[in-house]
Amino acid sequence: MLDLRKLARILGDERGDGVVEVVLSITLTGIAFGAIFSALSGVTLAARSHTQNVQLEAALTQAKQSLENATYNASGYTAPTIPGVAVTYSAPSTVSGAPTLQSVTVQVSVGGSTRTTVVQKTVR
Repeated sequence: MLDLRKLARILGDERGDGVVEVVLSITLTGIAFGAIFSALSGVTLAARSHTQNVQLEAALTQAKQSLENATYNASGYTAPTIPGVAVTYSAPSTVSGAPTLQSVTVQVSVGGSTRTTVVQKTVR
């Protein structure tokens, strides 16, 4: 009959994992999870930034359209009210060589980011 102790000695008699193997596997697992969470965090930040840029562009377009439809009065143009967005118009200035044309700077701010553009408007 075959003795199991002799067979175990012949095959190498491994009874479990060593400390080095366990530490190595924990380290590799930690690195893998760190890489996954880092990638997910980067995607989340990029999505948030993209959403904010889209909001800024939409608000800037709305503010420019509002300016195009506004009538001029002595105090200048009144900026539209857009929820969650700060909109400001600069005081209009005349464009040299074109007395019926005004230059107005439109600035919108959302969540700490700001976009600015200059609009040329014909005085009505």
